[in-house]
Amino acid sequence: MQREESPGEYAYRAILEAVRLGYPVYVKRLVRGAFLLRRPGGGKGVLFSSWLPGEEEGFDYVALSIEPVTVWKHKVAKVSSGGDVLELYPFNVAKAAGQYASLFTTHEADVWYRRLLAFWKRSYEEARSPPTVVRELARDVSSRLGCAPVVVHFVELGDYAVICRGLVVAWFNLFTGRTDRSEEFLRAAGLLG
Repeated sequence: MQREESPGEYAYRAILEAVRLGYPVYVKRLVRGAFLLRRPGGGKGVLFSSWLPGEEEGFDYVALSIEPVTVWKHKVAKVSSGGDVLELYPFNVAKAAGQYASLFTTHEADVWYRRLLAFWKRSYEEARSPPTVVRELARDVSSRLGCAPVVVHFVELGDYAVICRGLVVAWFNLFTGRTDRSEEFLRAAGLLG
């Protein structure tokens, strides 16, 4: 199916959804459905959006890739022939961006893919008694952002996420002791005031 509308609008929704879930990148829209992703420290890469035909009539996919014309594409949205978003796949943004070693190491890309996928699938539980470091992180978020944060636990991943106003503002990994804050990326994307 040939479409007149740009796949970039749908891809941008998926990228913003990934950032909403705590994905640590700055996003800038370029021309013709392309996006510059950047991380502190200079890592950057451009992702290109394109249409992929659906398996059946009535929908197509939007994909992201590191080259405009390539077979290495990652589906980030399923769109009806009428233009409605049927599904977003924000976890695949991590796969597409992970092809740039300057943005994410292979390990980091895999960690973010798993985190975003687990969140999207709701494979978590509310953390009733999180570790002290996570409670302190939630208190800090509460005082700085003026919200009542919710802490969730991803048992299989060993991760905790701190959620404020529907936005994942921090991730903490129990095994490594690493905290990933996402407030600056959320603000840059216009998601956090």
